[in-house]
Amino acid sequence: MKFKPRKAIRNMPEYDPPIEGRRGKLRLDFNENPVGCSPKVIEMFKSLTREDVAIYPEYDKLKEKIIDHYNIEKNQFILTNGVDEGIKLMIDTFISPEDEILLPIPTFSMFEIYASIIGCKVTKILYKRDLSFPTEKIFENISNRTQLIILANPNNPTGTVIEEIDVLDIIKIANEKGILVFLDEAYYDFYGKTYLPLVKKYDNLIVARTFSKAYGLAGLRLGILFSNQAIIKSFKKVLSPYSVNNLAVMAALAALNDIQYVDNFSEMIRKNRNFVKNELENLGLQVYPSKTNFLITNFEDACNYVYNKLRDREILVRNRTDYPLLENCLRLGIGTRKQSEKLIQAIKSILSEWNKNN
Repeated sequence: MKFKPRKAIRNMPEYDPPIEGRRGKLRLDFNENPVGCSPKVIEMFKSLTREDVAIYPEYDKLKEKIIDHYNIEKNQFILTNGVDEGIKLMIDTFISPEDEILLPIPTFSMFEIYASIIGCKVTKILYKRDLSFPTEKIFENISNRTQLIILANPNNPTGTVIEEIDVLDIIKIANEKGILVFLDEAYYDFYGKTYLPLVKKYDNLIVARTFSKAYGLAGLRLGILFSNQAIIKSFKKVLSPYSVNNLAVMAALAALNDIQYVDNFSEMIRKNRNFVKNELENLGLQVYPSKTNFLITNFEDACNYVYNKLRDREILVRNRTDYPLLENCLRLGIGTRKQSEKLIQAIKSILSEWNKNN
């Protein structure tokens, strides 16, 4: 007997990211920390006891640290198994099949995937050709069905940011209309501007943060959703118990006790981002502005060739040419100066080969 999934799921594509076989290579593809987490996290792991693994997670110490670090109240946030789970939690809690989500694209693919599982209407709003944010189209597309507006600031995969006046206008007008705003700040550490304090002012705002990028804890899966007490209370009704494991909790606590490490890493990335951007532009390539730990670069007809040749050299980047507005573009992660120089030298050599044969 064959069992059919729900109608909304039948035609959904599988999400199968190329995450296998990456160890030991130059990982500039998933926007991870290519250096690794704080040494204090490793010290913590070395001191693990059998009880730490055997016992169900306890969150109080980490929550106290988050309250202090983010200047937030204890009932204004919830821990999730990565921001991925946070996105799903938000959609599962507040979105029904008859609702509409406004989704600026290109952006993180899991927004659309989780919305598709619910079966709601997803109105995609294309970024402008220069990858600036389509604020006017957001307002034009608000309807009676609109329940949620998704913003990623900075945005993945474009690396671009939304003007402050536009973010504030969207949050304010959406609040007046009873529409939620989900603001993904996964790349905050490389940008430095946040709207997190506004969760105390606007009832409709949800802000997401992650430990997967600057903190170097992607393998442990930990995110935070910040919002007002009523929204967090609703989240708690839906979230699976113990979805964040003990090791993630202990690692995050150790990482937050070494915030200087994260600050130093983020500053290094900002400097190397400028270095890589200048080097790529000197090669005649179009590089889009970025406030993240990656650069979207247009390689024109050489895009797939460069991508494959980099992989041959065990330098991993992401090919984003199938995304709207990103034809012939690779997303190049930023690492240390040594890693960045290795990337640039490889690109120079590969483009030289391409130009000789084309």
